[in-house]
Amino acid sequence: MILPIAVIIFTAIDVGRTGQVQNRLTNAARAGGAVAQTTPGWVDPGCHGAAGIEDAVRRHDPGLGSEQDFSVSVETSDGTPITGCVDDVATTYDLHPGDEVVVIVTASIDMSTPAGGMLLGDPKHMTARYEVVVQG
Repeated sequence: MILPIAVIIFTAIDVGRTGQVQNRLTNAARAGGAVAQTTPGWVDPGCHGAAGIEDAVRRHDPGLGSEQDFSVSVETSDGTPITGCVDDVATTYDLHPGDEVVVIVTASIDMSTPAGGMLLGDPKHMTARYEVVVQG
């Protein structure tokens, strides 16, 4: 009688955990988006003294880096990846003030129960996208 109750409780914990991680991903993507508005070419870690987009994401929520398969990517509105640490993003990626840039943060988490894994997928892959407009 205790086993089914325990399975239900731990499955509910897995569902809650996925919601929590999704919120954390969304907030971290927003932090990266704040940097991307003014410096969309500063993507890589350590860019300009750790002032890059990925640095902002990791600083916002350092615990996300402990999730497996955690990654940050930046792309133009048409899906062209933006990489590196370039100052003149307008020349390199043909971006100008008013263009949109998308910050994408992904992570995967393992479920703690087989029921949670069957319900949500194990590991559970989650993505948060945040679109910003490049400022002039």
